[in-house]
Order: sequence, then structure tokens, then C-alpha cells
Amino acid sequence: PAAGWALAARLQVRRLNRACGLVGYPNVGKSTLFNAFVGSSVAAAENFPFCTIEPNVVKVGVPDARIHALAQTCGSAKTVPGMVEIRDIAGLIKGASTGAGMGNAFLGQIRGVQVVLHVVRCFSDSSIVHVDDPVNIDPIKEYESILEELTIADLELASKRLPTLRKKATTSREAEKMLPTYEAVLKALEGGRPARSALVGVGAVASRDDFLSQLITAKPSVVLANVGPDDAARGNAFAERLAAHVAESEASAEAEARAQLAGGASAGR
Repeated sequence: PAAGWALAARLQVRRLNRACGLVGYPNVGKSTLFNAFVGSSVAAAENFPFCTIEPNVVKVGVPDARIHALAQTCGSAKTVPGMVEIRDIAGLIKGASTGAGMGNAFLGQIRGVQVVLHVVRCFSDSSIVHVDDPVNIDPIKEYESILEELTIADLELASKRLPTLRKKATTSREAEKMLPTYEAVLKALEGGRPARSALVGVGAVASRDDFLSQLITAKPSVVLANVGPDDAARGNAFAERLAAHVAESEASAEAEARAQLAGGASAGR
């Protein structure tokens, strides 16, 4: 399931005008990663929270060996790679969904991207400021904390929009067709699960739907474990634990969603 959502993310960035947003706690390496994408120190990467306020934005080429092969076959004098926009978004903290740490503004910036790149700290360095604990690093807690804030923010938006969408479904055939999906998404969010857990089999629809495309947890997402230089090649125990947790969480959410879909289908017969 996690691999499937990552594939959806890769497909999203191959399209024109796709934007990816770097999301996570303050001081977990988002700006450093942004600079790595760019190849220069465009974004300030200082050792204090909220170093970034306004998003840093850049467009970078997407490496694709097929372009060079096609260029050679066609005799092209110039090759132009597909471009993707990378946005370095300010760090979120616990309570962001209620406005803590300028959370409302930062959440609004995340809603404007098509793919979420969730950066999680998987290195231990007491000299690097951390909003929770610079010594006892817990990537799973950090990941879940940010996901919880995004889910709460989506629940608030969905709760406000659903009454209007229900009313629209009485006069629009298309809205009537989508309403069961909207209701399933709201139910998932109310249960503390991300919106994508209710989009099994219809994930591609989310990016084209006016309502679903505004939900952060409905967007394709890739979790990036930021390890130290010595662990860059093989990862570390922090990254392994995080990867296992994300895979298990996504599989559990998908299984629950499929069970609910099966139950709904049986009830409708």
C-alpha cells in the first residue's frame, strides 16, 4: 500500500505543473533537502525553529534516461527534461491544526501542492535544535504527530464542506455519484484516519475533484527518512523502524477501508 501510494506520487510529478511540498517538524532537514534538490544554498538552513516562514520555491528537472535515448534516436540538438516544482514549507508543530506556530498559514500552503514529501528526522544530534527532544529521537512519534495535525485539519474542512456537498447531490448527478466517497472520507477522518484510507480504488479521482484535492491526507505522499551522513548509504535503525511502521499503518488502513466497502456492498444487495 505504501509502495502504491509512492507510485501514485511518482506519476503525479511526471505531469506538467505538479508541485511537491516538503512537510515536517521544524529543523528536521527540509531546507537542507531543498538545497540538495537545487544544488545550491538557496534556502536558509539555520539551527533554530521556523527558520523558514515563506515557502522557498524552485523548479527542477526530473531525471529520465528515456529522454536521452529518444533525443539520440530523433537526432535532437537539445533535450528538455520534465520539470517539477519543489516547495520548502515551514515546519509544523503539535497544535498546528488549531493555529499553533502559524499552523493555519502553513497548512494552507500544503493544500496548494499535489504531492506531500513528509520529512522525518532519523538522526541523533543534540546540537540540532528539536521542538520535542533533541536527544531521544522518536521518528514514529514525530511522523504520527504531523499526520494527526494534517488529519484534524482535513476533518475541520470536510465537516464544513459536507453539508453543502450533500445539498448539491440532490440536484447534480455527478455530485450524487461522488457523495458516498465524500461520506466515506469524512467517516475516516472522524476516526482519526487519513482521507486516502477511504479512497481505495478511486485515488486517481482525488486530484481532479474540487473537494478531495483540498484534503492534505488525500494527496499522494512519500515519507523521507533523513539520516546522518554516515548512514546515507544504508540507513539506520530509526529509518527501518519508521519504514516498517508506515507500511503497517497504510496496510491496516487499506484493509479496514476494503472491509467497509465490502460491508457496504453486501448491505446494498
